[in-house]
Amino acid sequence: MTPARLWSVVPAVLALSLMLLAALLTGVRAYPALTAAVCPGCYGLQRAAPGLYVERSMTPEDRARLIADVTAARAHLGAVFHDAGPRARLLACATEACNRRLGGRPGASGALAETLSTRLGSVVRLAPRGQSRIIVTHELAHVVLAQRNATTRVITGGLPAWVNEGLAVILSDDPRYLRPGSTPAQRCTAQPRPDLPASPHDWSRRAGADTAIYAEAACAMLIWLDGHGGLAGLPENLPSLPGLARR
Repeated sequence: MTPARLWSVVPAVLALSLMLLAALLTGVRAYPALTAAVCPGCYGLQRAAPGLYVERSMTPEDRARLIADVTAARAHLGAVFHDAGPRARLLACATEACNRRLGGRPGASGALAETLSTRLGSVVRLAPRGQSRIIVTHELAHVVLAQRNATTRVITGGLPAWVNEGLAVILSDDPRYLRPGSTPAQRCTAQPRPDLPASPHDWSRRAGADTAIYAEAACAMLIWLDGHGGLAGLPENLPSLPGLARR
């Protein structure tokens, strides 16, 4: 490329770079947890274990318990999917002030946790009330599904939200929505409605009004898994998940 030709493309490259920077800054304002994942110290977080950053004021006892829960969740999902476990950066707050800085809402109205998956990786924000093994496993299940089915499909709704959430409930064995047992008839606490939300937006809106929808989604996926080899058959059947099989 001649010098003249090289200089002729500089304005276009510069414009593209500015557009990408603007898009990045917009995302940072909307999702401060993404910024915190890049600069944990800027948000008062410090490394507690590989991939886990906690608020500096978190007690040693709470840190140890959370590290054990994260380790167990990763090991469980790694065993299910036959790999090293989900790759994500987890951010855990000990106070509501920290949680608000990372984008969480205060009190009972706020989510216990949130998973943000991008092409560059996944970030899990854990509110002070969301630091249990069940919640951590639920969120890391979302990470696995995003990584296995391509992040863009999860974000755009290619993987229906009810499938994503139903599997996360099952993989975390959440007793709020599942009974003990080995069959859908034994485990389901609510029968699934025919119009479970497919888009993340619709899911958030309806789940905010009625958390029983998690039990319905889990039941729907228990029924599907029952015909596809159960959890043992999930890794090889991921391409056949509802909403993906016909794409």
